[in-house]
Amino acid sequence: MEKNKVRIIFSSTGPSYSFDIAKAFQEFDVLKKFYTTKPGFLYSRPHFNLLVRLSNLLPLGSVNKSKILTWANYKFDSYVANCLKKDEYDIFYGMQGASINSLRQAKKQDKMVFIEQHDCYYKKVIQLVSEEIQINPDFISTFGSYWPFYQPYLDLFRQETFQADYIVTLSSYSFNSFIEAGVSPGKIIKIPLGVDTEKFKDIRHTKDDKIFRIVFIGAIGQRKGIKYLLEAVKSLNRKDIKILLLGNIIGSKTPFKKYRDFIEHPGFVGHREFKKYLSMSDIFCLPSINDSFGQVILEAMASGLPVIVSQNTAAHDVVREGIDGFVVPIRDINALKEKIMFFYENRQKITEMSVNARSRAKEFDLDIYKTRLVNEIMQRYNSYSGSRKYE
Repeated sequence: MEKNKVRIIFSSTGPSYSFDIAKAFQEFDVLKKFYTTKPGFLYSRPHFNLLVRLSNLLPLGSVNKSKILTWANYKFDSYVANCLKKDEYDIFYGMQGASINSLRQAKKQDKMVFIEQHDCYYKKVIQLVSEEIQINPDFISTFGSYWPFYQPYLDLFRQETFQADYIVTLSSYSFNSFIEAGVSPGKIIKIPLGVDTEKFKDIRHTKDDKIFRIVFIGAIGQRKGIKYLLEAVKSLNRKDIKILLLGNIIGSKTPFKKYRDFIEHPGFVGHREFKKYLSMSDIFCLPSINDSFGQVILEAMASGLPVIVSQNTAAHDVVREGIDGFVVPIRDINALKEKIMFFYENRQKITEMSVNARSRAKEFDLDIYKTRLVNEIMQRYNSYSGSRKYE
């Protein structure tokens, strides 16, 4: 692929995979500037990120935290928009919830605009979370900033969606949520995330006990469907089946107390410990109610773990049913129990699917993701400009 003179300005307040986007643009020599709230970069404004992090440590309530997040994102976005007035570039690439001012400025300058949606369409999120609050009110605190909803923040999502030239989604599940909202299919791009397969290739599964471990990775709350997994394992009532929770519990720990006999929770762990715990695990489970992708699915597969994941993730893009693992409906405790017991009773299948999962993860290697991302953007830019070529 030849380098060219196309210049992309990328702006992001997160999530962590946004650095993969910046690296992709840099490696293909199309990155003009990377504006971020993370420290250590040339065009960084870390004080906005610091404010949000500090607010999360204080007992301010979800609404006030959402107000602070919205204000910080808006101010950072206004700073970027002002910088764009003086910048020379061809494409603006921004992240959802922090790009409306930059988007409008770029459009004034007749530039092409992409907005990366790291969540599903906001009305889909509202629907699912609202349903879940009614079904499992005891886990309401574990939704964090997702409940109650802060309307001004949601308004930013809606405006960005309909004013951008293209919406970049991460999975078929997320893609379809925008289709259901009436967004033109030609405006939506699906680019599944990647995984650094080298980072996980040396994990060997060795255990010094007879516990069958189901590892759950990420923010521990009901948006990830954690109660359904807890209930599934509790109802199996086997002393040698446990859930290994890797991550921090969102909100109150009280709802988890009645499951204490079925869980192991070392909390948030660093990469070295993370690999150690993965090596102790038999399978991975992510029963999310709403997850636009779930990058931990690929990380688990790259580590050689068969997976059980809900359909409201990147499951249908990543997991081959019965080959790498299984896809289950959301909120289906019986389906979770069935698939857990399948692996519990068929240990040889774990060995077989482990090999398959590692192989499948390589199809989503980070380098493949970077190439796909840049190709998708340049393909649309070439059509838009009619004068630049990128091969």
